[in-house]
Amino acid sequence: IFTDIICLSIILLVSHTNMRQVEKRSALKKTLFFICIMLFLQQTAWPQLISDSLYKVLKSATGENRVDVLNQISKIYEYRNPDSSLYYATGAETLASELDYKTGKALAIKNKGNYYVRTGNYTKAILEYDLAIDLYRSENDKEGLQTVINNKGNAYRVSGDYDQALYNFLESLKICEEEGFRQGIAYASLNIGIIYATRQGEKESNGQPG
Repeated sequence: IFTDIICLSIILLVSHTNMRQVEKRSALKKTLFFICIMLFLQQTAWPQLISDSLYKVLKSATGENRVDVLNQISKIYEYRNPDSSLYYATGAETLASELDYKTGKALAIKNKGNYYVRTGNYTKAILEYDLAIDLYRSENDKEGLQTVINNKGNAYRVSGDYDQALYNFLESLKICEEEGFRQGIAYASLNIGIIYATRQGEKESNGQPG
């Protein structure tokens, strides 16, 4: 059901894109279609096949490669088993700290933030995201930075702080537009649309004009 709602929101977002930006809209559609596919696969048996393969790789992985594999396993378990996701993210963070592997540590901390969002501890999630943001900025990793800022916005959104959510989504969108991250543009734009739609819905439910 969640996937259907997201895909419907994407379709509505694309249909209202300014017609003067036809070429940009075409590229955006392709990216959004990819997101729909990924959301669908996230609900299928495919993650189990990937995690089984990663466990085999993990047995012999060392150094930064091991951190990367731990982070990948953590991500796979994000929805299916949040506690396992936290376990592998914590392992990745510990090893990355020992190796001074900052981007790997940032991703691990971001994964921990995702865990706290899933379990409803939004304050803790935001603190984790802030730590990851600092690390990504220190490494000038714009791709990782825009992703975690977007996630931080989502933490504010689900906690009901729409002003802070919108601020972070707009910041993420700005980075993506500057760097040409099409998938990031799609995610940030979708989240911004959700904020405006939510606010509009609240106004209408309170009898206020749109």
